[in-house]
Amino acid sequence: TTVKNNKDQGINMMIIDQVPVSTVDDIEVEVEKKSGADFNKETGEIIWEFALKPNETKEFELRYNVKYPKHRNLRLE
Repeated sequence: TTVKNNKDQGINMMIIDQVPVSTVDDIEVEVEKKSGADFNKETGEIIWEFALKPNETKEFELRYNVKYPKHRNLRLE
């Protein structure tokens, strides 16, 4: 995710995203990279709070893996 401040003044911003949350013991979700975001394991919520100076650009990366047994069908929503 890339964010740029096109204004002439600084701004405060919040980006909220989410990773899947497993309710089954044999399905595991592992967050690999979240670029310094706060992460709530129970809800899967990822929050970045930051300030952007005028014309400043910031990039945030979110990467996760889902591990599950081969015999299971998996649907991510």
